[in-house]
Amino acid sequence: MDGIAATTSAEFPIIVLVYAHNYQVGLGAEESFLHFELESGEPPYMISVGDDSAEGELAFYLSGNHHTEISRRNLIPAVKARQALYEWIRTEVRPSDIEWEEV
Repeated sequence: MDGIAATTSAEFPIIVLVYAHNYQVGLGAEESFLHFELESGEPPYMISVGDDSAEGELAFYLSGNHHTEISRRNLIPAVKARQALYEWIRTEVRPSDIEWEEV
């Protein structure tokens, strides 16, 4: 993840899908987000919440191709997102130091 983040530009942030524990996890770039959903596609779908009052969207590119708008309220610092991802992979529990909402 750190290597991917180091090669991603702020002008073209990408969404990386990480498959582990039967979930897909979307991870962004400099400002990032975490989105958890089952590989089956069944709900619940959970996304991180950063600044609840932030307005607007930021364009990300799923696998570097598909344009996807992510609400700025769901963005968190990339370092925190990667740490949370590593924690989740180790424990299979969404980190409690991040606010989550169902989408």
